[in-house]
Amino acid sequence: MGFSFEAICLTIPYPSCCVNMCLHHLHIFSYRAKLDNDAREVINENLILHPITFGLLMLRNLSAGWYKEIPDIDLSGRLQSINVSTVKPS
Repeated sequence: MGFSFEAICLTIPYPSCCVNMCLHHLHIFSYRAKLDNDAREVINENLILHPITFGLLMLRNLSAGWYKEIPDIDLSGRLQSINVSTVKPS
């Protein structure tokens, strides 16, 4: 996770302030599980979503009340391919 402040548009008397935040998530999995309620144990697990990695970039305009050149919040991201498994529950 990265985090930084920036002063934008220094030609006006009061510079606008923006926040940059960058989140990187690595190897996220998703499982479906069958539980035994009495024993409080997992009976069966199935991998639904194979590991994915993605990044999310956020630029937030802290001076949005008067500085309109940059949106209040600007989000962008990058996602590689997604592999999803479908299996019958056992």
